Amino acid sequence: MAKIKIPPKIFINNYIEEHKFYICLFRDIHHKTSKDRHYHIFIPVSRPKSLIVCVITSQKDNLIRIYRTNEKAMKSLITISRQEFRFLKEDSIINCNSAKLLNKIQLIQRIDAEKGIFVTKNDYEISDELKLNVVEGIKNSPLISPHIYKCIDFDPLL
Repeated sequence: MAKIKIPPKIFINNYIEEHKFYICLFRDIHHKTSKDRHYHIFIPVSRPKSLIVCVITSQKDNLIRIYRTNEKAMKSLITISRQEFRFLKEDSIINCNSAKLLNKIQLIQRIDAEKGIFVTKNDYEISDELKLNVVEGIKNSPLISPHIYKCIDFDPLL
């Protein structure tokens, strides 16, 4: 079956539901150093038509070097395993220090339309434990403004 390329605007506005987590693959055109697509995790927020986006990277050594003198920032690097997420080429890190609060229009503008966007994991396929670890990583990051983490819409008890 051939892949059908759907414009990011149609995809984001019609597929991404509010109050849900997603792991998606796309190239962020604001990431100047790479022409490749990267995985990202979308975290739901209380603001309508907005979400928090964190990059998932296999560049563990680079992040450890960058944050090695900042213990809180180090704790905001959430390891995810290739064993749990088979689509990864190797064990990777969700960098909660890079969390961006974006509305859907801003997100659409960041997606390279030529390379497209693909959902790799839906909300129900992401464990509550990982969701909680990501939320805690964002909340505890010394690099993330309180106004960002106060918008997070996740209650693991629900």
